[in-house]
Amino acid sequence: MLRRRTWLLHVPITGPPVTPQQLGWMEDGLRCLDGTALAESEKMSTLLLITGYVRNEATLTAQLAEGSRAAGVAPSEVMPAYGRMMARLIDPARFPALHRVLTAGVLTQDDDPDDEFTFGLDRILDGIEALIRRRTG
Repeated sequence: MLRRRTWLLHVPITGPPVTPQQLGWMEDGLRCLDGTALAESEKMSTLLLITGYVRNEATLTAQLAEGSRAAGVAPSEVMPAYGRMMARLIDPARFPALHRVLTAGVLTQDDDPDDEFTFGLDRILDGIEALIRRRTG
């Protein structure tokens, strides 16, 4: 059986953005924050927070896909398999919060990665919006 190998591109961060595309993205992001009460340093920190979140999610998604391929498990089966394993390991008295998650069925289904990404990004943007409101109010 021939196995298909997938390679992940690892691009080290060697410094701040300097390419035209990176600078254009930064300009667009800063423009979105124009008119807010955020200090210029906070605007840059906001962009760093968002890019860090996106980079982390992309890395996690790629590594989970690679890991499931290496284990011969369909990506849609990773979370349900994890839930079954956790159900065998979790002592409800020692880990009551985890037990509640398990009994709620949270780990028995495969979530859409886009839904997870959107949930996290929405919470970050909610926090940024709350900060902007505090500064203007």
